[in-house]
Amino acid sequence: MLLKKVLLKVGYTCNNNCILCHSRPFRRTPDLTAGELHKRMRLARRLGAEMVVFSGGEPTIRPDIVSLVRFAQACGLKTGLVTNGRRFIYPGFGEELAALGLAYAYVSFHSHERKTHRLSTRTDSFAQTLGALRNLARLKVELTVNTVVTRHNIKDLPAVADRLAALEPGKIKFSVLEPKGAALDDAALFPSLRESADAIAGVIRYGRARYPDLRFSCEGLTPCLLDDFETLNDDLLADGFILFQEAFERRPAAPDYRNRAKALVCHDCALFETCPGVFAGYLDMKPPPPLAPEVRPRANSFIFLKPGKGPRSPSCRIVLAEQGRMQAYEASSSDFTAGEQDDV
Repeated sequence: MLLKKVLLKVGYTCNNNCILCHSRPFRRTPDLTAGELHKRMRLARRLGAEMVVFSGGEPTIRPDIVSLVRFAQACGLKTGLVTNGRRFIYPGFGEELAALGLAYAYVSFHSHERKTHRLSTRTDSFAQTLGALRNLARLKVELTVNTVVTRHNIKDLPAVADRLAALEPGKIKFSVLEPKGAALDDAALFPSLRESADAIAGVIRYGRARYPDLRFSCEGLTPCLLDDFETLNDDLLADGFILFQEAFERRPAAPDYRNRAKALVCHDCALFETCPGVFAGYLDMKPPPPLAPEVRPRANSFIFLKPGKGPRSPSCRIVLAEQGRMQAYEASSSDFTAGEQDDV
């Protein structure tokens, strides 16, 4: 079962200088003090979070990162990190954090080749990142490795999957490049959404066939751009995040899809309410995204069946007492929003 997570940005200082960094516009914002982060952790715990995930910038280069993880443990919170991983190359660092409750790591990996990785991070950090991934895999934390698809690596995704599969992470993820932050400086960095969708679908097919014991996922696509979207979609909401807070924000908020948008043609789609849409900037790009609405009647009720007799990928489940025994029932929820499901 997914832990309820809060993502806290600790500041925007970083030891990489990635060409696709979302946070570059905030680099001059002062990093938060330990005291302020303590307040945010206590509030998140009161609001129901079970894990705090520190992000940045790069959270591991803070001198007080170990004490922050220790404080989280004292608050009853597991800890996670969104990180470039480089500090985990140092002996003992990962082991110390794991002993204090580090249970989740989300690491960016740009290419299986040093040259392309350096082009993306603008640092000579390939060996450190790869070594850090090996160390994290040995720690048995929940490890997601994410590769953002750009013009530089789009033809190499199967080779990226091969390199990562050897490390046996918990999840190998491929993401569409979001038109945001530093990426906006170079329009040539963006493949078309069709190209990205085809490349991501292709590498997931390849990975599932070659490495059936590994889990693959993606972010930034829609049901009409990706088969098996419900299983593969892996954004903040799908990963159990209930709260999100930038360093400069006064209070946390629930994650949402305000960075997504839908085209006019989407309004006729039976999945309009449940589809997150594409990253907003793609609607203004040429060629326009090839969005294809699913036109069919939309269900107005749930049909619950016993497991194995209902839909292949149910996402709504109830348990009823029948003649002194508990019986589970499942129903497809593809036509319904989360709010509509909660009302059931």
